[in-house]
Amino acid sequence: MIVGIFSMFVLVLYTLSGGVPTGKEGLTTVFYSPAFIISCFVMCASIAYECWIRGRSWKRVSFLLSHFSIVIICIGCFIGMFTSKKANMMMYIGPDFYYEQVPFEKHDERLNFGIGATAFHLEKYPMKTIDLFVLKEIPTPENMQRMGHPGRTVKDYVFEKSFDVADGDIEFENGTVVKLADLKVEGTDEWVAQYPVEGIGVLQPTAQMDKFYEVDFKIITKGEEEDAEDETEIVRMEVNKPVSHDGWKFYLLDYDKRDHRYIWISARKDPGAIFVIVGCWLLMIGVSLICFSAPTLKGGKDES
Repeated sequence: MIVGIFSMFVLVLYTLSGGVPTGKEGLTTVFYSPAFIISCFVMCASIAYECWIRGRSWKRVSFLLSHFSIVIICIGCFIGMFTSKKANMMMYIGPDFYYEQVPFEKHDERLNFGIGATAFHLEKYPMKTIDLFVLKEIPTPENMQRMGHPGRTVKDYVFEKSFDVADGDIEFENGTVVKLADLKVEGTDEWVAQYPVEGIGVLQPTAQMDKFYEVDFKIITKGEEEDAEDETEIVRMEVNKPVSHDGWKFYLLDYDKRDHRYIWISARKDPGAIFVIVGCWLLMIGVSLICFSAPTLKGGKDES
């Protein structure tokens, strides 16, 4: 018991030190160090020994689950530490694009199936305001002064006011009217980046936030026999909703903000993840059983 407590204390210190940002490779250096790995093995061995000597009675099921589940989680972490694979890759969008390899740092991992992105779907929140920028003289910025700009002032566009889209077309004091339809790209519902208004300034629609975006993700499984046809499955991939196939998980990360021609995905394969998941569930069940089976404290009221 003392050995297990001491090793757990050492692991807590390593975890705290690994969480302090010390550089790009700080976390990898700490959690892959021999001392950290040995401490994990010592703690797991101590827990397994304590579970063994306390017997295997059903009355101790909560103790066994809550303690031995930590060993299962550590086993899953060790497996993932040495066998997991993770890489980010760019995929062009279209029914004709097809990928069979995942690029890693030193080599490409060939998949047993093909993947692709057939279509991209994006929805943004409605734009609410349009900003007006007018040309004015302002003090010369410090960076221009350091570059040797001779003047004390420069002309630049600065923010003047905002117009609410709900109010309709924009009308200025000099009688100029700008229709909202003129602020959209012809033939689409997208807003232009800027719209110059002669004699006044430049109108600039505020940036629209993404409401959600998703992609039709294609998985092509090759037939086992030579004459068998490939099977194609199209599933919907969203942010935080990965697609799983043959031990791989594909996460949607980002997309081409300008032309929507490609997306960025993360490809991961972790054989130890199932052990971590099972261990976490067993830990929650074990701790819950301990809480329900805990005896009433001396002097307390037993309402049972």
